[in-house]
Amino acid sequence: MIDPFRVDIGAEGTTVRSIAAAARPGEELDVELRAAVRLLGEEDRPVLLVGMGSSLHAARTSLPRFASIGRFAVALDAGEFLHFGLNGVPADAVVIAISQSGRSAETVAVVERLRATRPDVPIVAMVNEPTTPLARLATTTVALRAGREAAVATRTFVATVVVLQLLVDVIADTADGLASLESFAAILERPISDEPTLARAVDRLGGTRAIQIVGRGPSLGLAHYAALTIKETAAFPAEAIAGGAFRHGPFELVDAPAGAIILIPSGPTGELASRLAVEVAALGWETWAIGSAANTTGLHGVADRLLVTVTPTMAGPLADIASIVPLQLFAAALAVRRGRIPGILLRGTKVTETQ
Repeated sequence: MIDPFRVDIGAEGTTVRSIAAAARPGEELDVELRAAVRLLGEEDRPVLLVGMGSSLHAARTSLPRFASIGRFAVALDAGEFLHFGLNGVPADAVVIAISQSGRSAETVAVVERLRATRPDVPIVAMVNEPTTPLARLATTTVALRAGREAAVATRTFVATVVVLQLLVDVIADTADGLASLESFAAILERPISDEPTLARAVDRLGGTRAIQIVGRGPSLGLAHYAALTIKETAAFPAEAIAGGAFRHGPFELVDAPAGAIILIPSGPTGELASRLAVEVAALGWETWAIGSAANTTGLHGVADRLLVTVTPTMAGPLADIASIVPLQLFAAALAVRRGRIPGILLRGTKVTETQ
């Protein structure tokens, strides 16, 4: 029997295709994105991306793309921003409040407080349903069009990642994100081709006490999402960390009974991530490297404790997000190994409406 979590994973490609259709010139999503960009303005207004959980991690994947077009953007934890950051909002900032449910307690509270104290701040709501409390408070709304999920975030995370790339497309007057959606959807629809490696990763990393997930650039947001999903789905300790930061102290953890998942990104930091994977495995950690063929060349057979999964190669700003499927399937298989139903929360709720 296929569990609801894996059903949701299997629907991610269809979700991306639906978003692509809605983003064509003149279609509903295109109109919504252009309304949002009018708020952002052509000048260099700071962009504050605010959210919690997987919404925040989706925002993190977009930061390198904002930077690549010369636009200052930061991703902020809504709970911390609510209690410690609101007085520091720049006068010319635009807030993009992201909540797939439109009901996340902290994100809604941030927008409520801004409405009461700074009504001049433009607010874009990114939500799955445009009739939710967050959408009603916002200046304008962009709907994610992810459909209804049965388990923890899968399609809604992918939808948020994609819609943020489409937003940058409109800001920069390009179609780089839109042009990559067909390839991205095809990757999401393709079953993982290396199931034996996935099974070995579950067996080896599932025998540790904790997993460090290392990412850089867009894949750092993906690492945070993967760590959250593993915790929610398999009730297994997992934490995300930037590749550079791993060498600044956490490298000492390699003596501990833990393991690592290292995402090998595209671009100039791919070589740095590959070198880190080899070093960590050589020092004795169970290590799983995930990346495209171009980025993982030379890793196979280097160290006994190093597993390698090659993801399909694609071009465009979503290239590093192609690692999402093996990470999700790993979380599902690890949950089963631990006697849980993948993606089903036992203590929390899918929508957190209480701080």
